[in-house]
Amino acid sequence: MDEKIMKSSGALATACALVLTSAAHAASDAPATTDILEEVVVSARMRDEDLRDVPISIVAIGADALAQRGATELRNLGDVVPNVIIGTSNQERRTNLVIRGISTEARSIGQETGVGVYLDGVYTGRAETYNQRLPDIAQVEFLRGPQGTIFGKNTIAGAISLTTIKPSDEIAGSLSLDGGNYGHAEAVGFLSGPLKEGVLFGKIAAYGLTEDGYARNEFNGRRAGGKLQDGVRVQLRATPSEKLEVSFSADVNRIDNEPYRAEVTRGTFGNEPGAFTFNEAYKSWEHIDYSGAALTVNYSLDSGHSLTSITAFRKSQWDTLGDETSNGFNHAWAEYEQSSDYASQELRLASPSGEKLDYVVGLYYSNQKSDTHTPVFIGDGLADIFGIPYGWKSFDQRADVTTDGYAAFANMTYHFAERWAATVGGRYTYEQKDLNFQQFDPNGLGFVPNIGPLTDDYSAGEFTPTASLMYSLNPSWNLYATYSSGYKSGGFNVDVLSTPNNIGFNAERVDNFELGAKAVLFDGRAQANVAVFYMDYKDLQVTQYDPTTFANYIGNAASASVSGIEFDLVAQPTPHLNISAGLGLLDASFDRFLDQYGVDLKGNDLPFAPSISASLATEYNWSISSAVGAFVRVEGAYRDRTYPDVQNDPRNQLESYTLLNARAGLRLGDGWTLEVYGRNLTDELYAVNRTTQRPLLSFLPPFAYDETTTTFGAPRTYGVKLTTRF
Repeated sequence: MDEKIMKSSGALATACALVLTSAAHAASDAPATTDILEEVVVSARMRDEDLRDVPISIVAIGADALAQRGATELRNLGDVVPNVIIGTSNQERRTNLVIRGISTEARSIGQETGVGVYLDGVYTGRAETYNQRLPDIAQVEFLRGPQGTIFGKNTIAGAISLTTIKPSDEIAGSLSLDGGNYGHAEAVGFLSGPLKEGVLFGKIAAYGLTEDGYARNEFNGRRAGGKLQDGVRVQLRATPSEKLEVSFSADVNRIDNEPYRAEVTRGTFGNEPGAFTFNEAYKSWEHIDYSGAALTVNYSLDSGHSLTSITAFRKSQWDTLGDETSNGFNHAWAEYEQSSDYASQELRLASPSGEKLDYVVGLYYSNQKSDTHTPVFIGDGLADIFGIPYGWKSFDQRADVTTDGYAAFANMTYHFAERWAATVGGRYTYEQKDLNFQQFDPNGLGFVPNIGPLTDDYSAGEFTPTASLMYSLNPSWNLYATYSSGYKSGGFNVDVLSTPNNIGFNAERVDNFELGAKAVLFDGRAQANVAVFYMDYKDLQVTQYDPTTFANYIGNAASASVSGIEFDLVAQPTPHLNISAGLGLLDASFDRFLDQYGVDLKGNDLPFAPSISASLATEYNWSISSAVGAFVRVEGAYRDRTYPDVQNDPRNQLESYTLLNARAGLRLGDGWTLEVYGRNLTDELYAVNRTTQRPLLSFLPPFAYDETTTTFGAPRTYGVKLTTRF
């Protein structure tokens, strides 16, 4: 561990120690409460199980932990879980999920991502739906490594599963109001309870958010990065008999943002006055609508088996406008329109729990249709240079992709001895994809070639097995060894093309080997998990940019390997003190890879694959009186340097950083909490993405230079939050 990492880790530990020491003095006479941690129950294998009995690397964050962290959206957990990154951009549409160094951003509607996000067992869709809001979430589970047997589709790197709070006979709910700097105002809440006692239950959850943004556009002096987001989720749950449960849920979400995308930090028009400044003649905006509905039926057979049917539909629409040159001149702007409809049907049969042989078998069908329209317009300033009419287009593209997917899966665990359990499973997936594509140069300006209209199709099937062996060393320790595999289908490069020969790419595959241990320590006051893994990727799908033709190219790297260690700990040393920590060590690189120019990139790091990622959170609670309690919480996260590109261009390197967050407040009688919070307390300036390339107008002598654009993470933010729970 180098000196810089040691200093960052030391600063984090010192900050936590100072706060905890002061809290401890204030709480010396606080009454004792329970100091035994609750069992963590997960549904990673489509049945409720103790996390220690599941032989894969999982981090589960429950409703109480989400509230303690102030997490209201999935992105808030981006620095919590080792070897997981949520977002390498400030745009909702580019919520890149990175698990164990495998990036999942998919610009093209013809390419699938490598991580599946699931809401109550339903695949949510494309990247614009990833940053799910959390108004009524009971638990978030991060499943690291390929989940090709149980989840299947788009889970070659891992899966994120969100489970909502079920409506029940008891009236329950919460409401929080939050206000902070940069015009932040947010309201989040839910209400759940019986509609007909013992038979019908309902729930409604809603959220609303507005922010002014923390960046400034030098072109007009306006603040940028503003947000306006709201949504609602409803659920009805009926239990007409002891054997039958029927749930219907629906949600509608709207996002209207003015994103701070990036700023020029190197180049002729770079070096703007300070961070969070940019120069765009055209105001960027981003509009997203996503919604869905699901009908889930659970029926208990007389044999004790359970039959589950999930019928779901999801829809998303993404529209955006962005300045294409970011140089303070009205040269060009682009509009992107993309929509996706996703329908699925899943049938599962699960054996009774606690038997010598446990199993889940199922069938799955999905249909997804996505379409896109991408025009790029010549601005007035560039039109004057060229001597052409205003409003001409330099590029236009229309395309749609339809995908039908079929799968059958089974997963079985056999408890063949008192302390031993063996699991075998497999999934066969078959996909059929059809493409309609056209790229054209509407006004004959020569920026891109005319391609199409053309059609193409892709079909392939793959079997993804898994096997594991688990040994209970004693009632507190479980050891496991697991092999799992993953598959992501090939597809189409629906992007700017220089030649129709670049339209297709092949599937990618991975074999994962993992050893792990899961333990309850110190008489139940601590829970720890550790995993050591090695992943062997074949034909990894990689996106590259060609600055000479302004084209994006998706190709397959011959092979890549990822190895590392994951450790997480939750501890309650005293009834008043709670500690959670995580550490991820990662070595992710290309074994064989010639890029589109024939350059050998063997040994280069995979994009966004930090060698070290770590987190530490401590919370101290004490009583001021019989009706009033207090708490102080400090959180820290460290991420090592990374490269955002496969070339590992040193000009693009993202420096390591440490972030500190804190919360403190009062817990009042009748479920009220009043707290103050701060994120990035040290106001550290850190980059989450960086690109160096020739700008769009590099064919003109004044613009023939390399330009670096950087996206910085959020500066220090703070606020006050009032919450009531009942």
